Amino acid sequence: MLISLNIDPLNYLDHIPDRFLAGTSVKHIDIPSNITSIGNRAFYNCSSLMNVTISNGVTSIGNRAFKNCTCLTDITIPDSVTSIGSSVFYNCFDLSSITIPNSVTSIGSDAFSGCSGLTNIIIPDGVVGIGSYIFYRCSGLISITIPDSMVIIGDWAFANCTSLNYITYGGTKDQWSKIKLGSGWNRKSPIKAIHCIDGDINL
Repeated sequence: MLISLNIDPLNYLDHIPDRFLAGTSVKHIDIPSNITSIGNRAFYNCSSLMNVTISNGVTSIGNRAFKNCTCLTDITIPDSVTSIGSSVFYNCFDLSSITIPNSVTSIGSDAFSGCSGLTNIIIPDGVVGIGSYIFYRCSGLISITIPDSMVIIGDWAFANCTSLNYITYGGTKDQWSKIKLGSGWNRKSPIKAIHCIDGDINL
């Protein structure tokens, strides 16, 4: 039974293929610098996976790459990553913290949906939109910071974030008013205010 993997022996690859280790019992992954992308569902349903280190060189993480990795507690995303696909960390219940590097400009829908262990998120400058259901059911989320580059927040983006009382926004109240807010973006969440740089918007 596969319980551990060091990908270095596979250094002839330049990417992690789709469904690479999907459904296996791998516990630790160390992705070397020769890898430039992680394929769709590469580690999907790896329910024993606990930590992942991604070296500089990877620019994109594919859709559902770590979906249902329910024991994942620690992952390092390098500054080389520009794109995080949809449902990448869907239902990663034990993921308690994650740093999204400033290099990221695109985050797909459902990316962190069901990550109930997350408490704080900072979306980096340069991200112009966040997809539908991106933080849906993130019941432990108490703090999120959104940059003034944001122009669209998708449907149900913060729905059922039952511990989220406010959002910190890096722009002005006027800038916030111009963001396109999707249907039910804050449904069943106790968000009472948007903290802008020139004052609060009460919801």
